[in-house]
Amino acid sequence: MQPYAIAVLVATIGIFGASAWAKLRGREAFRTYRAGLRATRLIPEPALALVAAVLAAVEVGAAVLAFAAVVATSVRSPAASGITVVAMIVAAGVMAVLTVGVIASIRRGSDAPCVCFGTSKPLGPVHAIRNGLLLMALIVGAAGMAGAGPAHLLADVIAALAGGIAATLFIHADDLVDLFALTPSVREERH
Repeated sequence: MQPYAIAVLVATIGIFGASAWAKLRGREAFRTYRAGLRATRLIPEPALALVAAVLAAVEVGAAVLAFAAVVATSVRSPAASGITVVAMIVAAGVMAVLTVGVIASIRRGSDAPCVCFGTSKPLGPVHAIRNGLLLMALIVGAAGMAGAGPAHLLADVIAALAGGIAATLFIHADDLVDLFALTPSVREERH
């Protein structure tokens, strides 16, 4: 398997796993998630509970599929390439739906919070860009599996570490933007 695919799979496990955990770790977390989903005004109230549960379950499924692909690769299963492609396609489908939802919410002028990872920042361009980047990485990974070469342990380990770092950056994108954004008072002091 290509190291790129391993990096994307590990990032997928981390991202979807953390997102699902933030939503499903308790009743209050799920209520907060459902309230954030309601605030997008994209889902009719009668369907809200079902859609919230299905989205969280699909995130769990995407993480489990990505984990299965990494395990299949590590035991050198002949089915590893097939599982990897399926895992990436499923994760890309989920990410496409979430990205479209973020963009639609932003276009409607909604001040809905992003409750993906337990934070409550309003949905904005950072979330659309973040989701779009993962979507592109998944599509490229699935397409690149056709020419996957032999596994190399060191390259695979480095790729897994890179995927973990990418997941961490993805999960904390809001914090990173806040960290590097200059507040108006800092801008005034620099001039």
